[in-house]
This record gives sequence, C-alpha cells and structure tokens, in this order.
Amino acid sequence: MEGENYVIVDKNCWQLLKSWYGGQPEIERKVIAVGAHDTLQVEVYGLKLNVIALGSPLVPKTMMISRATLLKDLATKLALMTSNPPHKSHLTIDIAGEGDWKVVYSGHEKDKNEVTVDEVGMVEDTYVCCTTDPSFNPSILLKIDSAVQNRELPIFEDDDGDVFGIFGEDDEDETDEVLMARRFNHTKALSTTYHGIRARAAMSGSGASAGSSHSSGSGAVGRAAEKGLCGLSNLGNTCFMNSALQCLSNTLPLTQYFLEGRHTNEINRTNPLGNKGKLAEEYAKLILKMWSGFSSVSPAEFKWTVGRFAPQFSGYRQHDSQELLAFLLDGMHEDLNRVIDKAYVEMGQLTGSDADVASKSWELHLQRNQSVIVDLFQGQLKSTLVCPDPKCSNISVTFDPFMYLSLPLPSSAWRVVKISYVSLSAPGEMRVFGVRVDHSWDVDSMIDHFLDLVKKSYGCEITPNGIVLADVYRNSIHKIIHGSQPVSSIRQAGSVADNLFAFQISPTVPGQPRVYIEVIHQLADNLHGEPIEVPFILGIPGGLISTEELYKLVASRVVETYNSRTSVKDILKLFTLVSLGTGKNQSKAIYPDGQTKKQEIQNKSKWSIRWSNRKSFEQNCVKSATKIDDSVAGEEEKAQMHTSLSDCIKLFLTQEKLGKNDEWFCLACKNRHQATKKFDLWRLPKVLVIHLKRFKYANQCRSKIDTFIDFPQKGLDLSDYIKHNNYGDKPENPPLYDLFGVSCHSGGLGGGHYIAYCHNHLTQKWYTFNDSIVTPCDPKAARTSGAYLLFYQQREPQSNNANNANNAN
Repeated sequence: MEGENYVIVDKNCWQLLKSWYGGQPEIERKVIAVGAHDTLQVEVYGLKLNVIALGSPLVPKTMMISRATLLKDLATKLALMTSNPPHKSHLTIDIAGEGDWKVVYSGHEKDKNEVTVDEVGMVEDTYVCCTTDPSFNPSILLKIDSAVQNRELPIFEDDDGDVFGIFGEDDEDETDEVLMARRFNHTKALSTTYHGIRARAAMSGSGASAGSSHSSGSGAVGRAAEKGLCGLSNLGNTCFMNSALQCLSNTLPLTQYFLEGRHTNEINRTNPLGNKGKLAEEYAKLILKMWSGFSSVSPAEFKWTVGRFAPQFSGYRQHDSQELLAFLLDGMHEDLNRVIDKAYVEMGQLTGSDADVASKSWELHLQRNQSVIVDLFQGQLKSTLVCPDPKCSNISVTFDPFMYLSLPLPSSAWRVVKISYVSLSAPGEMRVFGVRVDHSWDVDSMIDHFLDLVKKSYGCEITPNGIVLADVYRNSIHKIIHGSQPVSSIRQAGSVADNLFAFQISPTVPGQPRVYIEVIHQLADNLHGEPIEVPFILGIPGGLISTEELYKLVASRVVETYNSRTSVKDILKLFTLVSLGTGKNQSKAIYPDGQTKKQEIQNKSKWSIRWSNRKSFEQNCVKSATKIDDSVAGEEEKAQMHTSLSDCIKLFLTQEKLGKNDEWFCLACKNRHQATKKFDLWRLPKVLVIHLKRFKYANQCRSKIDTFIDFPQKGLDLSDYIKHNNYGDKPENPPLYDLFGVSCHSGGLGGGHYIAYCHNHLTQKWYTFNDSIVTPCDPKAARTSGAYLLFYQQREPQSNNANNANNAN
C-alpha cells in the first residue's frame, strides 16, 4: 500500500536520497494516461495477461505489460512468438476467462495503430490469443488440452509425440486451428475448469452441448434455483465492488427498471457530466445476467468500464464500497438524466417559510436532475448555519439534496473482544472470555478488565505480568499483543481476524531471570504441515541450560497442560525438540545426549515438538476442551444495548461547531467564522441508504470502529426526525422503512473483506453474498458489527397501518 509499504518519489529526488544514504537499485515506473479523461497516474503494477500460444500441451503463459502498450505492439510481439505473419494476425481476448472471445485488433487495421490495451478493456488475467483465423474460439483448445491431461478423452501419441487415434487422418494442409477444431467436433461437449476458472466455457458449432447452461459470451456459471441468487467472481480485491453491487441488485424498483428495459429510452449520451451512457449500459447488462438464473457471473467488463470513467477504481487495489456506491449512483444518474439540456439555474437567496423554500429548492434541483436515481435514492436535508458574531447572528438556511446519509458513530461506543484463556491451573481446558472495551482504551486497560473476569471465574488473582497476550493463527503464534497498543488495532471479524489467546505463565521473580519460548506441535512425518494443536508459552530459567533440562521442562508442561497420564520420562521418548530458525537461519533439531554442555536460550525463540507419530500425540495431548464463559453473552448484550441506529441519527442531527479548516463565509457581515451548523431531515427518499462512518481519519492516523450498531430490520420509524413527510403530516402515515441489504466490512484498514447480506423478494428469504458464493442465512446474520452500508426501502403508506397491526400482534 502506498505510504505504508512504498513511497513514490521523483527521479531527481531519488538520486539525491541515494547519494546521501545509499540504497538498492531503483524501481522505475512510468506515468501513463488512463481512463476516459486521460488521467495521469504512476503505473506501480503492470498488467498481467494470460497468453495462449497454439500448440500442445496448451498452457497459457503469463506476460506482464504496461496498460499503455499499443495493440499493434502487443500483436507484433505475439505474432513473432507464434510464427504468424504480423500483417495476417488477429488479436482476440477473453476478459472474463469464460469463453467470450472478441477480436480487438487485426494486422491490416491501420486506424487502430494508436489504440492501447487499456482502451479495449484488457484487465488483470485477461486471456489473449494471436491467431490467423479471427473466427476461431481458443476455448476449444483449452477444453481439449484439459481433457487430455485429466484422461477424460481417449487421445494417443506415437513415439514422436504426434497425436493420433479417434480423430482419424490429419490433413497436412490444415492449420493447427482448423485441425484442432475438427478434432473437437468429433468429441462430446466437455465441461472443465482451467486454472481455477469455475465455469463452463462457451462452446461453438456442433460441439455445443444441448444441456449447456448458457450461451457463448454470457460470462455465467451454472444455474441457480432462483433468479437474483447470483454470485460475482472476485477479480482480485474486488469484494468491495461485489458487496455494493449485490445490495443494488436487490434494490427491487431499480432492478425492475433495468430488467424491463426502461433505461434504453433514457440513456443520455451527450451529458458532459456523464459517462456517455456506458456505465448505465454495462450495469444493465450485468443485472440482466444476475437475474437470468445463473449461480455466478464475472463482472470483469463492468469493472473495466468503472475504471475507464473513474481511474481511482482501475487496477486491483483495495477500495471502499461506499466510495464506489457514491460513484455508481452519481454516474448512473448522469447517464440516465432525462434533462438533456441543463439550463443554468440561479439559486439566489430564497425567501418564505421553510416549506416554501424547500419546495422551491427541490423544483430548481429537478430542473437539472431527473432520473430513476433521483426518483428512488435522493432526499432533502435542511442545513442551518448561525453566525457566531453577536453583532451579526445571521442565520442561513438551505435545502440540499442527498443520495445517502453518512452517520457518525458515537465516540464512546463499545465492543466485545473475545479472549481464549489457557490456564496453568486448569489442565486440558481453554475458556473463552468476552471483554467489553471502549475504543479509546489501550491493551493494558483491556487486560485489567480481562483479569477481573478471570478472578471471578477461577477464584484466583492473576497479575498482568502473569499472562502473555498473543494472536494465534493456524495454531501458531502470529504476534504478541503489547500493552501499549490501542484496542482499535485488534481485529475480530472476518477471515483476517485476530484470534486472541491469553497464556498464563509463571511470573518473573526478582533475582531469578527467566526467558519465554513459544512452542508448537507438529508431526515428524509431515514437517511442512501446519501445527496440529494450540501452542503454548513456556517460561524457563534465564542464562545457560542443558538440552536435557530443556526437554524435561517441555515434557513437564505437556503433562500439566493436557493432564496426560503418561510420565514425563516416557513422554521424552515420543518427541524431538526442534529450534525453529528465522530468516536465513535453518531449523535445527536438538537431542538429549546426557552431556552437561549448556546453551543460552533466546527470549521469544520459537520451538517445535515433533511427535514421532499421530498416535503418540493423540494419546498424550487430548484436545483442549473449550468453555464459553458467561461474560461473552453478557458483555455482548451490554455492548449491543449501548449504541443504536437512533443514537447515530441523533448525533448526525446534533448542532456542532465547524472546525478551523471549515470556516463559513457569512454574507451578512462579510467575514469567515467557525459557525454552528445543524442538519434536519426534510424529505426522505423511497430507498434510504445509510453509511455508518466506521473509518476515522484524524491527526494523520486512521482507525476503524467495529462497534455493533443495533439497527432494526423491520419498521424503521423516522417520524421523530423528519421535518417534512413525503406523504403528508398525518400521524397514521409515518415514514417506515424495511431493511433489504447490508454491505459488511470485516478486518482492519490494511486488509479485510466485504460481503453482503440481502433479502430476495422472490423467495422472501435472506442470503449471504460472499463474492461468487451465495448461501441462505438467518435474517439476524445481517446484524453484525461489520455492518457498513444499510439499504432500506420505504413502505407504501397505505400498508403501514396493516403492518403496524401485524407487528403489534
């Protein structure tokens, strides 16, 4: 990540720094123009292509090129690789890797000599083939080659390696492409995966299976039970995009608009603020695939289109789903704007009652902005600014449209951190505690509260220097958690979560130095395999120690930890102790040799118990029994009760003083001031998107708030906060909303993963959308501490009373 793992500097600056401090050879990168607006950016990472060279075996070769590479240069290079005449060669590509091939360049096309690979949509892992036959489908070769290697096809070779057998005689005049195509047409349709592409590649001619689940070019995989339950392939750090798209896909009125083709009559190709209609068109194509009954599709072409018009999303870096959603809604609005010629609108100083000013402001907004996005997603905020100068006290009121609400999270929000405790006094047991922490705490504060829970549970008092807190990953100690670290740095959600263990150790005694070693369990017959049990931390005397003494200390700890019935003497015969090296230092086994020669053991060194076989391990190391302490449920309940969505809305609507960098220019006194500002909800949209601001940026530091926000799934009532009801001010028609989608982020700032929970209107059930995988889930699964974007749809006013009655019953 730029700014953390590397810094981009000017060449002259680099040379100056190198002359001062020395350094490694420079890594030089080009500045290229990308996107529809030719935005200049440094190309840190090149474009990786899968090049298919005709021959046998057919294995795509990886090629790295610049996104600014000209098509003619790439075609010439590939033609030389395949011994094809450049002027007769054709460049074909398959962006999604699913059989949808198209010709992007031919050697005789002089008008495309200045076209780059970026301009034709090549993205990471695009399949490229250079051929003399532009109608040939290279996927045929992939299927045959894979079938041969997997012994699915009875193909034989003679002593010279020539293929013969069921295909009959070869015609010497036939090209390799025609020959392979003819051979393929003699076989049954094949369905296979190639290099992890989980798809049925498109078939052509008589080789297409009657039962094929889709036609060539759909980019789809398999069949799903219901429409809309369609996963999206992860193209490389694109989970942020997939999560947002799934929520939009389950926005029923928007999806119906595209599926019914209403967008085709509203595409605005001349809007200078739009994307020539391309973004809306590609989104419509993707939605059509997602609602055609396929279990998974690739969003590669949509991803490329987004990158063309928003270069910040090009490439495969991690991004924010909310930032992408904002671009998509705004971009599709401009592509579908019904106002072709936007007249200049002079807002001026509107006068009258709030209702009159709000209505006039909305009318002026609609003079330039009318689209399905405005119809569904846009509401109106009342913004009040008060000049702090007592001589002025000017009040400025404006009414502005909004696409989503970005709600701050209360700074005093709590969350629960789970810690697994390995005690010296409870052999064979591991207990999980839940510690409720505030985000302002450091780890030392968390440990103090954790030890209070341990005291209540075990009835004994443990001092802070009597435990070691560590993150355990795959039964190895990944890192030690230090007391000075902020609690906000601990991640406990998703695939990159910190799995915290508190290991009780013998506390240090003054005058008796001790060192602590980390010990894992492995099997001798699988040295490269993962550890097979939770590790432990062992305190041993500092200074010199003999090998025999070290063996006995480790064996004694095994007996104590697992309550083994085997004696220490007998256990010593069942394992070998190995010092695990780091870096260039190799791992080294040590053996008790009966000699008195001693060595010094390094503090925090890593060791492995290599058990002679699995039976020896299982007989002496019974897997730790895990008990869930009552504090987990109790503290989680307290934390969940602490912060609700209403708290966030109230905080958003609270009057605040502007910062020094956000001073407001008062038109009355003609001065800049740190004015007080207040928002009020005036007009609510049909589809309300709520952005929970979990990522904080302050004092050049970034942090994430993992607080659980308690939000309703049915009947979100905003009548207490709205100043103007779209359906009138009658109490019997409050603006009620039902949740239908949640975009969730798990993990920290440097990594993490996005998934979505969505309600399918056809099945009336909730599902988890994890990239290409879609699974049913409990509706409560969506209520998680990782909830980032909430999607609500407003009930029709006439149904509110009936729904209220049902909820009451």
